[in-house]
Amino acid sequence: MVQARKKLKHDDYEIRMLRWSGKSRFRKEAKPGNLVIEVMREKRGKRTFTEVYRAAPIIHRQDSGKWTRFYLETPPDDDLYYLWNEFKSDLVRLGFKNISPKSNRELTERATQVLACLE
Repeated sequence: MVQARKKLKHDDYEIRMLRWSGKSRFRKEAKPGNLVIEVMREKRGKRTFTEVYRAAPIIHRQDSGKWTRFYLETPPDDDLYYLWNEFKSDLVRLGFKNISPKSNRELTERATQVLACLE
């Protein structure tokens, strides 16, 4: 976390950490500078809420044998998010099909720029 904090580009930004395990392409290839769009599922009673957080850049990665930690630079007001259905409809408009909250997709630079404008 200390190394990631040194790499913050904005003094008032915060760090969010993702821990990734397995042999996925994302874990293998993701590097500082790449943007990550995080999908969080939360159960509240009998209902499940799926939230999609704005794209955040990876500023540091920490590799271990069975997992990798990715440190993301996020604005202090990072409680802003889409609800899954809104986000999915934006992706469909961009031409993405068969998207689920468990999807792991690489987006083109143009697609990420369009999504950033939708926020």
